Amino acid sequence: MTERWAVNGPTPGHRIGRRGWTREGLVAHAATVFSHGPARDARRAVFRTRLDASAADLEPFADPWFFAFRPPGAPVARAIGCVERCPVEAVVLLPGDACGSPGVGTGLVPDPRTLGAVRDWLAGLNLNTHCAVVAGFPVPTAAGAQVPLRLWLPQVWLVDPDPDDDDGVQVVATVDRAQPADDIADGLARALAPGSESPDPPPRPPGQPVAQVDLEGLVARLAHPSAPTKVVAAWPEPVRVPLARRLWMAQVAAQRPGAWLADVRTPFADFAVASPELLARVVAGAVESLALAGTLDGAGAVAPSLAAEHGAVADFVDHVLSTLGCAPTRTAAWHQDGPLRHRATRFVSARPSGLDTLSVAIHLHPTPALLGAPRGTALHWLTRAESVARGWYGGFAGRLCANGSGEGECAVLLRGVERTSAGDRTWAGAGLVAGCDPAVERAEIERKHAAIRQAFGVA
Repeated sequence: MTERWAVNGPTPGHRIGRRGWTREGLVAHAATVFSHGPARDARRAVFRTRLDASAADLEPFADPWFFAFRPPGAPVARAIGCVERCPVEAVVLLPGDACGSPGVGTGLVPDPRTLGAVRDWLAGLNLNTHCAVVAGFPVPTAAGAQVPLRLWLPQVWLVDPDPDDDDGVQVVATVDRAQPADDIADGLARALAPGSESPDPPPRPPGQPVAQVDLEGLVARLAHPSAPTKVVAAWPEPVRVPLARRLWMAQVAAQRPGAWLADVRTPFADFAVASPELLARVVAGAVESLALAGTLDGAGAVAPSLAAEHGAVADFVDHVLSTLGCAPTRTAAWHQDGPLRHRATRFVSARPSGLDTLSVAIHLHPTPALLGAPRGTALHWLTRAESVARGWYGGFAGRLCANGSGEGECAVLLRGVERTSAGDRTWAGAGLVAGCDPAVERAEIERKHAAIRQAFGVA
């Protein structure tokens, strides 16, 4: 056996479940996969099958690595377990201007060495499956900033069936050949067969009250010549989530059909979101992003600064994509997110050769809609103004192909509930520019918190 990683095609149409394999059948099945076809000389193989169970049987197993993701109009995909983690856990951001334009410059540029190391790890897996990815909000450093990043190869992906398909649920399991055959069979049985649901833990208490940002003082300081042109101030609010975790995605999906849903539960992050914003999608021939900036007020009126606020974000996304070799077309519209209505611009471009999802996401993250502009200056201002570190709020999450194609999809981590040892909390923010009304911006933040509570059934 060699240590190379082979791309594995689908295994024969076997079924696993109540009418499917016995344990002895799993042993024989694993031996067949590793002795024939593309997995013959591979260290790992991807087992594809159909699970003989209903979607209601697909409850998370007792594993600290769990990730669920659902783009609008797509089935839910659940990543359970962790086979391997990327050794790079932060992407360095260096001071610079990737756009070459003083009006929309990034102020933060990904270090090609750390970004390249992540891409090399991802391509080196060479498996026909997806990795799960979650990135946090940038953290200032002496040399610039860094983005916390966790990227892992799950043990199994469970994909809900098409509503018209009664053949069960698609299962994709990644298995390491180095294990004994009996251990492989046991692992497949645990991963691919319906498991018993562990009881829900008792509801977490609401977190401690958090001091809000001094919006009046921050807006006054924005008039200084050395100030950033825009900052996005945010704070958390304590809540109690009565909804069982296994039920929230179905409820929120019904209330927010146009949202990207992500449920991240790992040793380092616990965040559930119904995000209205697509950061990056890369498919075979196209690159796509959706920029949101500017929210109608409580009466549905357009603030005087809304056009300028949205224009700055849209120009930033346009310039970054152009810098990466894209030629994006822009389509402006209004985007409804529950009770909130945002100005939106969708970007679509033919895909330049070699451009991958992670590169697009890291170069765009975070857009001025989440941070401000110029980004480097805004980040340092917010670090001093906000009393609570954002952590994973304002980051992004999604799935990336592990076969070297560079395809994938990532959504912004906003409009959700963060679960911490101190209790549950929602996060929301608003963009500030010189001369804006702090009372209006505070009301916008509170309306966003209220929209999250509504979606999640939060008290």
